[in-house]
Amino acid sequence: MALERGDMPLPPGVPVLRLSDSRWALGSLAAELNARPARRLLVAGVTGTDGKTTVTHMAAHVLDFAGVPAGFLSTVAFDRGAGTEDNLSGLTTLEAPDV
Repeated sequence: MALERGDMPLPPGVPVLRLSDSRWALGSLAAELNARPARRLLVAGVTGTDGKTTVTHMAAHVLDFAGVPAGFLSTVAFDRGAGTEDNLSGLTTLEAPDV
Protein backbone atom coordinates (compact mmCIF):
# COMPACT_ATOMS: atom_id res chain seq x y z
CA MET A 1 0.00 0.00 0.00
CA ALA A 2 2.86 2.37 0.66
CA LEU A 3 3.97 1.98 -2.92
CA GLU A 4 0.40 2.50 -4.08
CA ARG A 5 0.29 5.85 -2.27
CA GLY A 6 3.81 6.77 -3.32
CA ASP A 7 5.03 7.00 0.28
CA MET A 8 8.15 4.90 -0.17
CA PRO A 9 11.06 5.79 -2.44
CA LEU A 10 12.37 2.94 -4.58
CA PRO A 11 16.03 2.25 -5.23
CA PRO A 12 17.21 2.98 -8.78
CA GLY A 13 16.73 0.09 -11.21
CA VAL A 14 13.79 -1.50 -9.36
CA PRO A 15 10.97 -2.35 -11.81
CA VAL A 16 7.75 -0.48 -11.11
CA LEU A 17 4.22 -1.29 -12.18
CA ARG A 18 1.84 1.63 -11.70
CA LEU A 19 -1.80 0.67 -11.22
CA SER A 20 -4.88 2.74 -10.61
CA ASP A 21 -6.54 -0.18 -8.78
CA SER A 22 -4.26 -2.75 -7.12
CA ARG A 23 -7.17 -4.86 -5.79
CA TRP A 24 -8.50 -5.34 -9.35
CA ALA A 25 -4.99 -6.25 -10.51
CA LEU A 26 -4.59 -8.77 -7.66
CA GLY A 27 -7.86 -10.46 -8.65
CA SER A 28 -6.91 -10.58 -12.31
CA LEU A 29 -3.45 -11.96 -11.51
CA ALA A 30 -4.87 -14.60 -9.14
CA ALA A 31 -7.39 -15.68 -11.80
CA GLU A 32 -4.69 -15.96 -14.46
CA LEU A 33 -2.33 -17.92 -12.20
CA ASN A 34 -5.17 -20.38 -11.53
CA ALA A 35 -6.13 -20.85 -15.21
CA ARG A 36 -9.23 -18.62 -14.97
CA PRO A 37 -11.43 -21.03 -12.97
CA ALA A 38 -14.60 -18.94 -13.41
CA ARG A 39 -14.53 -19.80 -17.12
CA ARG A 40 -15.14 -23.48 -16.38
CA LEU A 41 -17.14 -23.30 -13.15
CA LEU A 42 -20.68 -22.17 -12.53
CA VAL A 43 -20.41 -19.26 -10.13
CA ALA A 44 -23.35 -17.85 -8.17
CA GLY A 45 -23.61 -15.16 -5.53
CA VAL A 46 -26.07 -14.69 -2.69
CA THR A 47 -26.87 -11.11 -1.68
CA GLY A 48 -29.15 -9.51 0.86
CA THR A 49 -29.23 -8.35 4.45
CA ASP A 50 -29.88 -11.59 6.31
CA GLY A 51 -29.61 -15.32 5.61
CA LYS A 52 -26.71 -15.45 3.15
CA THR A 53 -24.68 -17.92 5.21
CA THR A 54 -27.69 -20.18 5.72
CA VAL A 55 -28.59 -20.10 2.03
CA THR A 56 -25.04 -20.83 0.84
CA HIS A 57 -24.60 -23.74 3.25
CA MET A 58 -28.00 -25.22 2.38
CA ALA A 59 -27.42 -24.82 -1.37
CA ALA A 60 -24.04 -26.55 -1.12
CA HIS A 61 -25.58 -29.47 0.81
CA VAL A 62 -28.44 -29.84 -1.69
CA LEU A 63 -26.03 -29.78 -4.64
CA ASP A 64 -23.68 -32.27 -2.97
CA PHE A 65 -26.63 -34.58 -2.20
CA ALA A 66 -27.61 -34.38 -5.89
CA GLY A 67 -24.08 -35.40 -6.88
CA VAL A 68 -23.08 -31.93 -8.07
CA PRO A 69 -19.73 -30.83 -6.60
CA ALA A 70 -20.15 -27.49 -4.85
CA GLY A 71 -18.11 -25.15 -2.74
CA PHE A 72 -19.03 -22.00 -0.84
CA LEU A 73 -17.64 -18.97 0.94
CA SER A 74 -19.34 -17.32 3.88
CA THR A 75 -18.44 -15.22 6.90
CA VAL A 76 -18.62 -18.39 9.01
CA ALA A 77 -16.90 -21.04 6.87
CA PHE A 78 -15.80 -22.05 3.41
CA ASP A 79 -15.49 -25.25 1.42
CA ARG A 80 -13.23 -25.52 -1.63
CA GLY A 81 -14.21 -29.12 -2.26
CA ALA A 82 -12.07 -30.70 0.44
CA GLY A 83 -14.38 -30.24 3.42
CA THR A 84 -15.65 -27.30 5.41
CA GLU A 85 -13.13 -25.03 7.15
CA ASP A 86 -13.84 -22.22 9.59
CA ASN A 87 -13.39 -18.75 8.11
CA LEU A 88 -10.96 -17.28 10.62
CA SER A 89 -10.09 -14.29 8.44
CA GLY A 90 -12.78 -12.02 9.85
CA LEU A 91 -13.56 -11.00 6.27
CA THR A 92 -16.96 -11.33 4.66
CA THR A 93 -15.25 -11.91 1.32
CA LEU A 94 -11.81 -13.51 1.08
CA GLU A 95 -9.12 -11.88 -1.04
CA ALA A 96 -8.83 -13.16 -4.62
CA PRO A 97 -5.71 -15.34 -4.09
CA ASP A 98 -7.43 -17.08 -1.16
CA VAL A 99 -10.54 -17.87 -3.17
